[in-house]
Amino acid sequence: QTEINGINIVYYHNGYFDNDTEIYEQLNKMTPKLILVAMGSPRQEKFIYNAKKVLKPCLMVGIGGSLDVFMVRNY
Repeated sequence: QTEINGINIVYYHNGYFDNDTEIYEQLNKMTPKLILVAMGSPRQEKFIYNAKKVLKPCLMVGIGGSLDVFMVRNY
């Protein structure tokens, strides 16, 4: 858990997993207000669609590869 400029990051995970249910369970424990999903289309849209059925209400946004644009890559 990290605090950055008033934003409380309560959970993160890479996009490489096969069991969405495990991720939904973790997210439900954290009760986020905003979930950014960066898995690429159509996987992120399917993840969000199914997540809406099992997660507590929150804003979910599919951001695709946007993180690559905004992040500084260290090779």
